[in-house]
Amino acid sequence: MFYVQINEGGYAFYMDGDVTPVPSTARKISTEAHAKFFAGNQSEFKWVAVGEDRARLIVVTPAPVVEVFTDLTSRQFSRVLIEIGLNDAAILAEIDKIEDEREREIARVDFTKATSFKRDYPLIDQIATAMGIPPEQVDTLWRFGGSF
Repeated sequence: MFYVQINEGGYAFYMDGDVTPVPSTARKISTEAHAKFFAGNQSEFKWVAVGEDRARLIVVTPAPVVEVFTDLTSRQFSRVLIEIGLNDAAILAEIDKIEDEREREIARVDFTKATSFKRDYPLIDQIATAMGIPPEQVDTLWRFGGSF
């Protein structure tokens, strides 16, 4: 026999039927194949008790994992540039291509005076796109930069 145990959060845990005594909240699973299926997919299913001896299985879509990037120091950021064959001058050359004078000056100040860089700062993606660096590569470089 196979049983499913419903915990406080509603998630299922699986155990062989030889566990004695079987908790009152455990539900019988009809076959070993079902037990293995559910046991292999615990994070994708949720059991909700709907009666004394019944439970309903609900598919749970896990929330997407949002990566949080640490800020890079100015030194770390410059090291990343060097690793991919760029330097501060190359970034400033891209900034100088910004048409709006006010936006260009703000970008120059943000780049030259920053003591740290945030991954989600729009200028990062703007410059990367202009230089042909896709966002996924910027993410990888950011992780790499955090190791310096």
